[in-house]
Amino acid sequence: MKSIKKKRSMASHRKLHFQKVLGSMIVALALLFAGSAGAQETKTIKGMVRDVTGEPLIGASVIEKGTNNGVITDVDGNFQLETLH
Repeated sequence: MKSIKKKRSMASHRKLHFQKVLGSMIVALALLFAGSAGAQETKTIKGMVRDVTGEPLIGASVIEKGTNNGVITDVDGNFQLETLH
């Protein structure tokens, strides 16, 4: 009878220990991701796209090199691009 109680007690202890370790790991991961997300800065790049005659280009694509981040110029050829650094 004592050995059965001892086994149950050890199993409960292991389960409690596992839950504590798992909880600590979740908190550590949350802090890691929160820290890396907070470290990113956004930078705004504004400009105007013109053709060879100097007229503004409407609907021209402006894409950040090496990314899929992009915008299209407005009716005046202006654009505003938000980048992450």
